[in-house]
Amino acid sequence: MGCVTAAAVLVTLSALCSVVHGSLVWTSDVTMVPSAPGRRVHHVIVYRDAPGTVNNRSDPEVLLVGGMVALDTPQDEVMSNQSIFFAYMSTYYAFDGVLWRYLPSAGSWQAVAVDTTCNHLCRVGHQAVLSPADYKTDSPVPDYALRNTVLYVMGGFALNLTIDRFALVDHIGYLSASSTNSSRLDVDLHYDGPDRLRPFAWAARATLNTTTWVLAGGMTFEGCYRSGDGACHDSRDAQMENLDAVWLFQTTSSPTTLLIRRLDAANFPAASFSNIVAFDTSNLYFLGGINFTGPFDSLSFTGFDAQMDHVYHLQLNDAGTTANVTKLPNPSSGPPFGVINVFSCAIPIADNEFVVLSGFGEGMQFRSSVASFNTETHAWRTWATTQSGAAAMTRGYSACFKIQDNIFEYGGQVGSKALESITLFMPNSNEWWELVNTQSPTTRRFAGTATTHMLGYPALITTGGAAAGLYFSDMYLMLDANVSGYHWYFQPTSANMTRRSGHAMSLDGDNIFIHFGLTYDGSSSETILNELYYGNMKVLSCPCPPPRAFVMSATHPTEPVFYVYGGADYRAFGGVIDLSYPMLRDSFWKFDMRTQIWTDLTNYSAGDYPPPSFFGNAEWTMVQGKPVFVMVLGLTTSRPNVEKPVFINTLTISSDVYLWDTRRWTHLQAAQGPASLSQVHLSARWARSMTRLSDQETLVIYGGAITQYNTSTEESEPSNDAFLLWLANTTHYFAQTCNFSNPPARYGHTAFLNSEDRLLLIGGSDLNEQSGLAFELELSCDVGTKQNGSFGHAACALCPIGAYNSVPGASDCTACPNDTTTIFAGSISDRNCSLCVDGRKFCSANGECEVDLTTFERRCKCELGFSGTHCEVPFLKVIAYVCFGLLVLSGSLFCFFRKKIRQARQRDGLRQLLLDEKEQELTVKQQQLEELERALTVQMDELTFVRRIDKEAPGAFGEVWLCRFNDIDVAVKRLKGHLADMDPSLNEEFLNEIKFMRTLRHPNIVYFFGAGVHEEQSFLVLEYMGRGSLTKTLDNESIDLPWSRRIAFARDAAAGMAFLHALSPPRIHRDLKSPNLLISQGWTLKVADFGTAKLASLVSNQEGNFLESNSDAISDMTMTKGVGTLLWTSPETLSGGHYSLPADVYSFAIVMWEIATRKLPWSELTRSWDVAAAVEEGRRPTVPAVPVKAFTDLMQACWDQEPSARPTFAQAEAMLKQISAESDVNSQESFEAEA
Repeated sequence: MGCVTAAAVLVTLSALCSVVHGSLVWTSDVTMVPSAPGRRVHHVIVYRDAPGTVNNRSDPEVLLVGGMVALDTPQDEVMSNQSIFFAYMSTYYAFDGVLWRYLPSAGSWQAVAVDTTCNHLCRVGHQAVLSPADYKTDSPVPDYALRNTVLYVMGGFALNLTIDRFALVDHIGYLSASSTNSSRLDVDLHYDGPDRLRPFAWAARATLNTTTWVLAGGMTFEGCYRSGDGACHDSRDAQMENLDAVWLFQTTSSPTTLLIRRLDAANFPAASFSNIVAFDTSNLYFLGGINFTGPFDSLSFTGFDAQMDHVYHLQLNDAGTTANVTKLPNPSSGPPFGVINVFSCAIPIADNEFVVLSGFGEGMQFRSSVASFNTETHAWRTWATTQSGAAAMTRGYSACFKIQDNIFEYGGQVGSKALESITLFMPNSNEWWELVNTQSPTTRRFAGTATTHMLGYPALITTGGAAAGLYFSDMYLMLDANVSGYHWYFQPTSANMTRRSGHAMSLDGDNIFIHFGLTYDGSSSETILNELYYGNMKVLSCPCPPPRAFVMSATHPTEPVFYVYGGADYRAFGGVIDLSYPMLRDSFWKFDMRTQIWTDLTNYSAGDYPPPSFFGNAEWTMVQGKPVFVMVLGLTTSRPNVEKPVFINTLTISSDVYLWDTRRWTHLQAAQGPASLSQVHLSARWARSMTRLSDQETLVIYGGAITQYNTSTEESEPSNDAFLLWLANTTHYFAQTCNFSNPPARYGHTAFLNSEDRLLLIGGSDLNEQSGLAFELELSCDVGTKQNGSFGHAACALCPIGAYNSVPGASDCTACPNDTTTIFAGSISDRNCSLCVDGRKFCSANGECEVDLTTFERRCKCELGFSGTHCEVPFLKVIAYVCFGLLVLSGSLFCFFRKKIRQARQRDGLRQLLLDEKEQELTVKQQQLEELERALTVQMDELTFVRRIDKEAPGAFGEVWLCRFNDIDVAVKRLKGHLADMDPSLNEEFLNEIKFMRTLRHPNIVYFFGAGVHEEQSFLVLEYMGRGSLTKTLDNESIDLPWSRRIAFARDAAAGMAFLHALSPPRIHRDLKSPNLLISQGWTLKVADFGTAKLASLVSNQEGNFLESNSDAISDMTMTKGVGTLLWTSPETLSGGHYSLPADVYSFAIVMWEIATRKLPWSELTRSWDVAAAVEEGRRPTVPAVPVKAFTDLMQACWDQEPSARPTFAQAEAMLKQISAESDVNSQESFEAEA
């Protein structure tokens, strides 16, 4: 059997959803601590009457240490004299590692610390002591830590997982006030000598003063050995024996040092399971217990006839070295209670009297009476007590503590049933009371909730709710201490708090207001005021809204005002509420928490007034710097202001979003998301949760019911949908979906945002009707992104090219090592660093650079004819020069010795030589073709042709196809012409052009994957741009293009061209026009066809100016759609003069004119030579009137007649960035247009 943790409500989740420039991950690895120690036995409770302060309450320090928690396995065997102890405990109980504090004034438990290793707090048969921590540090101590106290834990048995057996613990653990983690105290329990303190269990403990305590008796076993894991193991035949020693412990100035001394205590009895009571530092009384001997494996409760039959008086001398032991005589009359007594509690109640309660008597029978012993008369008396519960004091294996004059008892076992209740024995009135044991509301649904901050931490307050067909009226406060989990505190309520669910809560300081809700009498119209901490409740007598439940409500973020919309009124008939027939509300109310006055804000003419609805959500959020009330409907109907009940299954499940800006209502519409986000609508759900994140703008919507209310099962199907929602403006919203792995589907739950932007989901209903688990979801950016500050809808940014991130929520990305880089932005691993930075230069322009993904070293794959680390050695040229020299020398010698050959033979030899040279020339050409094909690395069988995508507008250089290449979409251009027809002198130029295009990497340049040859026809593999050309987009009037996007188009084009012009040497496009500017699915514009025309001309043996090669094609065209290159040609090119980089700038100006007007220029001219003449004369298209004048000013500068007067692309890019930043289109106008 292994250890289990009582904090068993921990569930781990992971989920992803795309966000702007990144993605969101939800995960969990944090403990949700339970609300109480549970059904527990063999635990120890230590206490100090010196009060401390917890949440403004004055409570003594009461701590529960160790013990074992009952499992859910049915306990079909009573632990009696027939049970072997350790086998029984292993079967029905388990350790946990939680240290608990009891708060009497609150009636609740609090988890102080969690011993996750189970090394110190997972024990039975142990003892514990609280000692003042006068030597603690001056640093602030958290409220959940020990208060001015050090806790020592000594002795006992623990489960050793190595041998899967119980073993005696041979060390002392301690926990100080400045720590929440228990530590090992290095006290050697194995030192030599006759007075050594051996590992022990079930010794009796008495505290003499704040620094001194005594341990007496107990048991150990022979054959104990110490192993490497620090535990005192047992052998199978080890013999148990009882100890007859008394030990004195004293603290020192250091919490890690204890003074331990064995007292001289002659005649002290050897016994275990006993009690010892101290009345002062000198007088102690030892009683009860058994003297057990036998094999360790057979420890049971057999053979207890020879039990301790006397009380022993121990008197310590002043030096604390000797204990005078006196065996007191048994009284001649009175009950023999004290002489038959194990596993009981003994606590002083007067200066000369102590009481003994619970435990076992003769035959291991549970005791059902209380007795006390008078230390002066040595007489016993039995108490005839009044009980509130028949089993209040009939238990064993429990633990007791005293607060003032009252004795509390927790846990223990009766028969086969372990207990978790607390009983209170009041000696002054001779009464027993069984106290209510509180539980956390993790199984509730439709509870009322409010959030606040306490002690610097976020806190959640819940009231009531429904579970198992019952309504509740209790209140809990959950504090996120962010150290050892979440801590629940029970808050007292009064009879004024009627049991209810589906109610609303608002909070102003310490005042909690509880509104409406569904009670056993139907829907309520009450507003109840409760004072936090004190439990003072009263129902406000005010003109309140009509009865309702399941409203949509939220408190204003800066004002003490609470807003409520809608809800449902359920009526009780004959004491029964039919949940199938609600009466819907559509009124809108405001509650001022300071004046405690309700105000009706219902105004059906105030804009898009919402329909009646309930089970929806409301929250305040920010838009354009102002708070607004946002509401997502749940169940609704189209009939306004319904005045009579309707059948619930006739209602509609809605996802409509409404906004109220304190003046009017607006029905919000889903907007087209920015950047790569598509338009997302919320799913129709009811009883979902909606929580505002710390950025005050983003709302997280989770779960909800998918189906209508099932009137027979009273349940619905839960959902695990999750959305981020934020406002674009006062008319549109953005939404994003998140997809989960193993999702926790639920509805009617509570959502709470903690101090680290983690979302806690509590309670609600799942597929198993009700969930008792809680889920903690961490909100952070996904791998491949970096997170800027607190999480929100705009917190994530993709890692740039050349960097990666594999850790969710990281604030920065890691740069690729050793001058390597990535292909795309958003890389998630160093395995994506597969490209060389400036690889052609690294390989001396004579090879391809490759990256070893194990060492990330760059290596060169040299071209034919080159070698060396950087392909710097042209070894074929060296060989050729040597061979050529040898050939010249051989030819000279040959001519010298054959000069006498006859003239005819010379003519025949010359003829043969010419034939040989012709054959050699053909061989060289074939070798050049083969070398060129090797450079084109893409094979045709790597491509899957999908469809031809240029049928409507065939290209001048060949067909264009959509293909699949390595599981991605690519565009394949099949060039006209054959490699075999290419002029041999152009082979090297064609090859260099391919290599050049493979080195270009820029976000605004269409990515070139490579090229290939199939049946002597070459083809190019390029990035597929899903939205086609800029021309296509501008011509499509159904596409709304706001000015923010138009400026972005121009900025992207300028950025791509600036990159080409910045190359060394600069690269002129020579064919820049809107058909050669392509747009991705995410609206990024990229420059294309800067090398395609040249490659096609080389294959077709066409050299020279591209304009010349195209002149025939455009000379006869009229100025209609699809007109050729002439429209974008600069005046200096048309005049046949020298042209350079400014020629591309002129073409860019014409593209800007197209972007501004969404038309082709020169539509008024019908002949091509008229256009050419107009441009050469200095005429330009008419400047359009646009809302961004700086845009057309730049356009006119770019088409200046004088090339040197035109700006460079780098300057144009900078100016467009400034235009974008300063223009007012980036705010409200852009959002409205994009929507």
